[in-house]
Amino acid sequence: MKCILGNLSNTKPLKVPSQMGHRKELRNIAGGMIRSFTSRNNDVDGYWEIGKLYGLCKVQNTETVKLDLLNSDIEPKSIEFIPLVRMWKSKLESHLKSRKIPLTWVSSADIVAKFDQEYIEEFHLWGAELGDHCTCTCEISSDNGRVYFATSGTNCKPHNPEKEKRSTRRNDV
Repeated sequence: MKCILGNLSNTKPLKVPSQMGHRKELRNIAGGMIRSFTSRNNDVDGYWEIGKLYGLCKVQNTETVKLDLLNSDIEPKSIEFIPLVRMWKSKLESHLKSRKIPLTWVSSADIVAKFDQEYIEEFHLWGAELGDHCTCTCEISSDNGRVYFATSGTNCKPHNPEKEKRSTRRNDV
């Protein structure tokens, strides 16, 4: 239901937003975020973001990287990637705002990338792409205890500037 308010001194009516969003929309937000995260167009400093994160994992001797969007933090710790986490937090806030969902409804929001994973038919194309299997999940927990998530997969290799061409559409974070 839309409501229009008027003011005698103002000839234009004021529009009041019809409703707030619904928490169930957090599932759609998680899906959009993870599709964008795994996209081949997701560059940082001219290189594929997933490859750069995979390189971080190799250096840190781990198979998992976690972006904590609400706290603007990354595990394993890396100052180099904090601007990247802040960019993803900003994207989350933009999605919430466009759906009229208050940030206070979100108790946690994480993007987790797991590298060197086993082949999973629904996420990985067997032999279609070079590299190791990677699964990525965006998980958003709401203030009422519900958890909404979306998972996607891709194949990737750790970032190596000697073997890669830098994109001309650089998205510097």
